[in-house]
Amino acid sequence: MFEPGSTLKLVPLAAALEERLTKPREVIDCQQGSIALAGHVIHDHKPFGFLTVEQVLAQSSDVGAIKLGLRLGEERLHRYMRDFGFGSKTEIELPGEERGLLESPAHWSGISIGEISMGQEVGVTPLQLVTAYSAIANGGVLYQPRTIQRVFRESDQTPLPPVAGRRLLSERTTGLMKQIFQAVVESGTGAAARLDGYSAAGKTGTAQKIDASGRYSKTSYVSSFVGFAPISRPAVTILVVIDSPVGAIYGAEVAAPVFRSIAEQTLGYLSIPQDNPSRWLQVASRAPAGLLRQTRGNRAGSFPTTSELTGAATSPFLPVSFSRSVAASSQGTVVLDEGPLFKVPQFSHWPLRRVAEECQRLGLELHVNGTGLAVEQKPPPGTRVREGGKVWVRFAR
Repeated sequence: MFEPGSTLKLVPLAAALEERLTKPREVIDCQQGSIALAGHVIHDHKPFGFLTVEQVLAQSSDVGAIKLGLRLGEERLHRYMRDFGFGSKTEIELPGEERGLLESPAHWSGISIGEISMGQEVGVTPLQLVTAYSAIANGGVLYQPRTIQRVFRESDQTPLPPVAGRRLLSERTTGLMKQIFQAVVESGTGAAARLDGYSAAGKTGTAQKIDASGRYSKTSYVSSFVGFAPISRPAVTILVVIDSPVGAIYGAEVAAPVFRSIAEQTLGYLSIPQDNPSRWLQVASRAPAGLLRQTRGNRAGSFPTTSELTGAATSPFLPVSFSRSVAASSQGTVVLDEGPLFKVPQFSHWPLRRVAEECQRLGLELHVNGTGLAVEQKPPPGTRVREGGKVWVRFAR
């Protein structure tokens, strides 16, 4: 059990949208990063001014989340916390599950509504948090998690009955939440969680731990990122929790990159179709213009003829020969050194990322068609070409 921090902002935001108390484009005054509750001042990690509700989550403003919690009021905030499964066991088929910590409003202090809205003064389990975010991924339906898919009795396989699910949020609200969580990854604190080839949605979290004196520590944190991918047809929900990180402390810095690594490998292993292949092409922004281009408008398998290829390079570890040409000038014959020739490698079954990074490193102009793994290329493997040429690669699943 741990205090989740800003990953719990899911609840006040979703509840406020569901109750139609706000809209994603509404502008909230975050008061330069401070708000007073019952004589206590709560500070943001940055002095934010006016932010839209979408930006409140993308930039993880505590003040903005607290203001949404205040609109809900104690009873409604508590009810939505319970509806999302916090404070109760998930009843997964594993021993020793904890309920978490969620007091009733009768036991809240004057600042509890603010603390809970930003993910403190409440204890959750990793499974509760993953289940809650999966409810957004599943269109607003919260399903009971399970570890058992089938029961084997001798030679029979008895499928378990369908997992129980209950409508938690409307499809309208979950559609808005997906867009907002996507903005967190695309332009907010979760930028380090952006995936190559896939869309992703999620939230960062950084929570102070309770020290031996019973106060919030200034040096010990729990840093996390929780999200799902792809957004249109989610396949996985992943939670990364770093207990007491050393050096960098924010979930955006230490947990989001881990989410990216796990998600990319998992989605590839599961052969989940890419829904955002253009993300692969963003390596072009780190290379000279024109080195990486995507072929558009071509039917699958439409490639230039060999005579149209002007040459392409491959690994610098495969030099074959040097080519020289002779040109005439008014001053006589001049020998032009056109550089080394290389063998084009075998790209077959390479992922787009690997092909793109290799071509970028070598300074080639890559034209791609499709997504998945490389299935066809021109020039063919072994062709001797010059640096700075073009490579056409078609990808498929």
